[in-house]
Amino acid sequence: MSLKKFGPQDVLINTMKTHPSCEFFVFDSNVYYNNIPHTSGTINLGADVPITAGYVSLYELNVDRLSASTDRFIGGPHYLDTGDVITSQVVDNGLIYPFITKDGTNLTWRTIATASNYDTDFEYGDVMSSSYPMSASITREYMAAPAGLLETGDPTLLPAGLEVLPDAEPEAVLNSPKYPHYWALKSTLDYYGYMSEHYKLTASINFGTSSGTAIKDQQTINLISIPSIFYGSQIKPGSLSLKWYYTGSLAGELRDTKHNGELIQVSGNSQGFADHLVGTDGTGSTAGVVLYNEGFILLTGSWALNDQVAPLVSGSTTTYSPSWIFFGAGANDNVTQGTTAVTAPADPVGGSNYKNVSFTLSFKGTTETQVTTMFVNARRGEANFSNNPTYLTYVDASPDVNAWVETSSYSFEEVQRTITNFVSSSATNYSASFKRQVYISKVGVYDDNKNLIGIASLATPVLKEEDQDFTFKIKLDI
Repeated sequence: MSLKKFGPQDVLINTMKTHPSCEFFVFDSNVYYNNIPHTSGTINLGADVPITAGYVSLYELNVDRLSASTDRFIGGPHYLDTGDVITSQVVDNGLIYPFITKDGTNLTWRTIATASNYDTDFEYGDVMSSSYPMSASITREYMAAPAGLLETGDPTLLPAGLEVLPDAEPEAVLNSPKYPHYWALKSTLDYYGYMSEHYKLTASINFGTSSGTAIKDQQTINLISIPSIFYGSQIKPGSLSLKWYYTGSLAGELRDTKHNGELIQVSGNSQGFADHLVGTDGTGSTAGVVLYNEGFILLTGSWALNDQVAPLVSGSTTTYSPSWIFFGAGANDNVTQGTTAVTAPADPVGGSNYKNVSFTLSFKGTTETQVTTMFVNARRGEANFSNNPTYLTYVDASPDVNAWVETSSYSFEEVQRTITNFVSSSATNYSASFKRQVYISKVGVYDDNKNLIGIASLATPVLKEEDQDFTFKIKLDI
């Protein structure tokens, strides 16, 4: 059967945009992703293998794969000019691993380049390996005020200056930021200032009954980082929801009701704990902003959500009122029951109050998938032959029957065979008048070089008669 070319209107390429839902639940220093519990393996029984709840595997490699010594090393021996032989130090334990071999390109892992001397510690041909699985989850970073603090406390020394010590030579002073992740986002925050004043590093904010200047460098900032594997190209604006729970009761919820990145408290306990708005519970106040394209949430709302207290800062013996600067405590930030333990008389019940708090972070991501749509046309009078052996009548090729004829080009040639008449009839064991028809069960797609690159199989073969037109729609995600 001859091949047919796609026409100019037969191949379409478009983008399919979807918004999958994503939810994280944080409780007692555990993060749960989309309500998926901890999972034990079938090989490594009794252990989290190896992606715990709240994490996703980046490559789906070595999941529940047995690690055992093979008594082999990765990479062959290196023969030096001195005659010495250096064997590889990379042990083959049967797991899939990424590796780089030192060669003239000088490619290496970032950690190797910074933690060792790449030029002298590795010979050409040495194998530098890493390990799988790699996983990702949300992380929280509590930045106590002032978030813009420098290590020396002197902004005039940024990024490095000279400090002259008495009776000593000038000495270089490293004046790096105390919270480098916040500093890395400062220019991005100012860039989005056209959307809302709350993004700006220094802004005039209207608090409802009064106005004032808010300076992020002087505030306490609660930074929540969301890896892009969870949301794709962007968090869908307006879909983000942050809920603060105390003993299972909702203490407050934040949403971007304006779709401009402002996280506004939409519910509270109505007991009047917002210190910046006397007589209110914080509802309607902006507690932070979200960077939808970058996957970061910065919370600065410090008003109390209720009249309870709990230990919420790692290494601190102080209890704090629930507020948005403590949202997500325990999300991979070293805040645990042990690190927040408070003993009597500061807290008569000890650190157990930490287990009274829980959090929910939910949003919708944005994924864009390129989709190729192909229209395959089977016009009338076309696609009326089948390669199925039963399509033609059976011929007995035994020597007693003159089933083959001799030709000058071939040693034998099959005689003409008629098409099997399988047109259905209302009469039993009888065929109706002959008509050319065929069942189409597969559609093959070829490239410009006539290489078969794909086959579309129909769930049920389609009967096509000679006077019919058919068009098959094939969709392929790129």
